[in-house]
Amino acid sequence: MEKQRKIYFLDHIKFHFDQVKNLGTFIEVEAIDTDGSKDPKQLETECQYYFDLFELAKKDLVTHSYSDLLIEMNEDIEHSDSAKAKIKESK
Repeated sequence: MEKQRKIYFLDHIKFHFDQVKNLGTFIEVEAIDTDGSKDPKQLETECQYYFDLFELAKKDLVTHSYSDLLIEMNEDIEHSDSAKAKIKESK
């Protein structure tokens, strides 16, 4: 898997911008509590702020690894190619 990552910090918020070959661009926003002083709800609210700022939707969330996404994509292509081959055979 080929990936280019850029990381930026804004105070205690960490942004990962990943460009993954054959998959596209991804962003991860991480609110970091370095000294244990922040309430988890506050951290979640801060992440939500950037989620909204970047105009992301729940459908945009990805819970799988890039490797898993590539495997799924390849399986979808194989199934599609297999279906196309069956259609051609029946003609």
